[in-house]
Amino acid sequence: MSPTTSPRVRARLDRRLTLVAALLWPATAGAAGGADVVDDPFVETPGVCHIESWYVAPLDGGSLAHLGIGCTPKAIHRLELDAAVERVTGGGTTELFEPGFKYTLLVIGKLSLGTEFTAALDRRGRFGGASLFVPLSYALGKYTIVNLDIGAQRGAAADGGRDALYWGGQIAQAFAPHFAAIGEVFGDNRHTPGVQGGLRWSPGPERFDFDLRASHGPDHAGTALTFGLTWRT
Repeated sequence: MSPTTSPRVRARLDRRLTLVAALLWPATAGAAGGADVVDDPFVETPGVCHIESWYVAPLDGGSLAHLGIGCTPKAIHRLELDAAVERVTGGGTTELFEPGFKYTLLVIGKLSLGTEFTAALDRRGRFGGASLFVPLSYALGKYTIVNLDIGAQRGAAADGGRDALYWGGQIAQAFAPHFAAIGEVFGDNRHTPGVQGGLRWSPGPERFDFDLRASHGPDHAGTALTFGLTWRT
């Protein structure tokens, strides 16, 4: 992983208009991953699994709790298989199961490109949304990386199954041993963008990431704090 979605449904923008809407984007874990909205094209180390967890606490009430696992088989070293569960509260309770995958398409020098898919199912097995997007990463230097996402998402049938074009951009800057500052902006073709920023601490030997983020929007979603932990086996 480079120095957060998710794997990473957060079929988020549609649902940011409610708490579910607000907190379920594709994200999906370097710079990206874990509690970040914007993702990178890099998969987990072949033969290694990671467990991602985060808790989102909007200041105006409600919550989102996420627990997921991602593994890259040694035999298919560019493919990461993911699965997660999420529980959203606020105006009711929603529980989702989110299978997905990420594939690194190419790495050419400082430029990397991938593809990522995530779907969501509720407790009754009903379709709860899906996203398919292309993450791109470019290393500006030894300590700075830029990630860009573009893709499409389909909302839950209960919400009208509306489609949207998703985009996101992120910059991560390492500023001290084991510390990085991360800022990102994200949106779709129907809502005003949202922003998120914060810190990641990755103590050696890089088996753990601890995240702290603050976000605002999109639209009137308000401000939220996110606390994340990633553990690599």
